[in-house]
Amino acid sequence: MAGAQASTGTPLRTGFKRTYAAGTLDSAAVQTLFDDIKAALIATGFTQVINTATEIDVLRAGYPAGTVNDDVPHWAFSFESFSPTSARIQCWAVHGNDYLTGTTTYSVNLININSLPDPAVEVSVWFACDGYEGWWWLVCITPQPANNSGYQLDFAHCGCTSRRYLTDNYQGLSARYGIWDGYGDWNVPYAKDETGAVVADVTLYVWSPLGMQWSNNGIRHPGSPMQKMALPQFPARDTGITVAIFGELNETLSITDGYTLEESPIAGWIAFPVGNNWTQPFALPAPEQFAVGP
Repeated sequence: MAGAQASTGTPLRTGFKRTYAAGTLDSAAVQTLFDDIKAALIATGFTQVINTATEIDVLRAGYPAGTVNDDVPHWAFSFESFSPTSARIQCWAVHGNDYLTGTTTYSVNLININSLPDPAVEVSVWFACDGYEGWWWLVCITPQPANNSGYQLDFAHCGCTSRRYLTDNYQGLSARYGIWDGYGDWNVPYAKDETGAVVADVTLYVWSPLGMQWSNNGIRHPGSPMQKMALPQFPARDTGITVAIFGELNETLSITDGYTLEESPIAGWIAFPVGNNWTQPFALPAPEQFAVGP
């Protein structure tokens, strides 16, 4: 399986930004947002495994439906409406033929109306993906004058791939991909614990050279000589799961508060220095331009 995550075609990135006035992000709007996500995944070459009005299950471009391989990113998205004003979009990291029949999966809420600020405020949603490189991400922010950035981060999820190391051939394996969130948690479709048993629906808290898992790992004082770095993530020791080193998250660049000093992300990335003093700014890969919608 080593090397199975090499790019299988020409990278093709697309992305969009949607801004919703206060009170307009209702169930119908979330349904349309879900349709936009589906269209973007298809446009960038992801292989479709399931595609219905409320579900889509995709594999990295170049791999046919039916591929079951823990090196190949495999994602499922679903839309669920509870009422005209309540809905959510979920995403699964999948190991198996698809998320309905796969033996183990892990899901997160990409966006949930009920978790947004009340009373309602303007909501901005960014989404980008690349089927050939096998990644996607979604960021949702709302205004928050009390924070130094003027915004708060409501949802931040990234479908990440990672490198495979020789040590990964030993007991304690985890899937080579998973859903990373804004709190630094690494949600994989499966992992094996110290006994060799498969553990499903796991959140593998990680640690880094800058601290343990949480969103303030990257905070530094402005005088630090370290301007920016792609941050390796490793398994935490207190979760009871002895996974091998995950390696660098190719699609997640951890940066610092250096944006206050006019630092810039590397070419091809977009920065999200949002939140308060306890929220770590971060950057993600982006297309040349985002399609702007209502």
